[in-house]
Amino acid sequence: MRRPTRSRANAVVAWLALALLAALSPALFAQAGGTPIPASPKDALAKSAALVSQGQYESAYRLLDQADPTNQDPSIVVAKLRILLQDSVTSDKDRSFTLADLKQGQELADLVPQAASLTRVSLDAEKVLGRLIASNPTNGTLHQALGDFYLDARLRFGDSWEKDAKTLVALALENFKKAKELGDTDPAVDARLGLLYLVDREYAKSIDSYQRAFSAQGTKVDTDDVYNVAYAYLLSGDTANALRFAQAAANGYTEPREKADALRLVAEIYGKTGDDAKAIAAYRQVLGVAANDVLSLEHLIDLYLKQGDLSTASATAVQLFGLFPTNPDSAQFLTQVYLAHQQSGELLTLFGKLEGTYKSDDAALGNLQYYEGLLLAREGKRAEAVAQLQAAKGHLRTAYPGNSKLFDQIDHVIEDINKGQTEQTSP
Repeated sequence: MRRPTRSRANAVVAWLALALLAALSPALFAQAGGTPIPASPKDALAKSAALVSQGQYESAYRLLDQADPTNQDPSIVVAKLRILLQDSVTSDKDRSFTLADLKQGQELADLVPQAASLTRVSLDAEKVLGRLIASNPTNGTLHQALGDFYLDARLRFGDSWEKDAKTLVALALENFKKAKELGDTDPAVDARLGLLYLVDREYAKSIDSYQRAFSAQGTKVDTDDVYNVAYAYLLSGDTANALRFAQAAANGYTEPREKADALRLVAEIYGKTGDDAKAIAAYRQVLGVAANDVLSLEHLIDLYLKQGDLSTASATAVQLFGLFPTNPDSAQFLTQVYLAHQQSGELLTLFGKLEGTYKSDDAALGNLQYYEGLLLAREGKRAEAVAQLQAAKGHLRTAYPGNSKLFDQIDHVIEDINKGQTEQTSP
């Protein structure tokens, strides 16, 4: 599932708005002392939106805060909260946030390591929105904003937030429904309801809500919503519609990671319908976008082995292992998938090939030899298994000299093999 995303204004329009802001900026200062005169709410919202479209999130928030420092204006508060939920670098339980203005080519994720040195702002959305709702009881947009807040807390923090996940879902649903009751026709309300029903496993309601959102969005359908409704259809058992929407999401995304996710969903749906050839083609499309996508490589190995294409399975396994050669999970996965297809001989050949490739890497070589030893023990070749495990222990001791627990575990496995027992244990 995907979190709601913001829409971006046309870059040219945003540039013109910023230019206009720069041209008018002298009028914002009083002649005595140069004290800034707060912008009107309408001006602040327009100029803030232009700044957001340029990735100037901290400046946009500051402008709004100058216009309404005590959080009295509903439209300003809603705009502030939107920046904090969608455009902050980090969030501490959705109570305090770090903000920054992005430089050319920067992404929010790039600044996470520097979060401690960034501007931090706080907003108690429950308290502020609750007060505004009490004084503006017919304002559906405020309920939508509070629903967004609870939804964000649910998606980010789950049961680790101040309220548990079930309560957050209930509160978000309550506020989105109230927003609709008060006449809020923003398609985002139905889209949020669709996501909440999906989280709550009410797939029919999720699909209905998303379809209402799509009708209201017209030709400007949010691709995240398309992706999510594909999941709702899939989990409801309707693979035909799931496939239709998953493919539409894959076509709609331009960012590589998102496109890869959607293409992987297409492949998974084909897999569920038993169309292995189309599943393989879709997974290969994923690799065309994200060349080392681990999940796709794992699924491809399984499918190639299922089809008896041992050569392509081996080449794909070599690629997968090469991503994390020292991680025991890599060799363990290969062991599991090859044995699931009764290909222990092919697995031994693969391990031998990989050992030649990583003969100068003690951690990777020890990893391979450990699992080869377990495989040999499973085949009843005790002496060879023990020899391979002893060799693995030697290489791992060189790679991890202080890990006595690891060496004790290998000794325990060797002891079990000598007793006629085989323990498939990860080092």
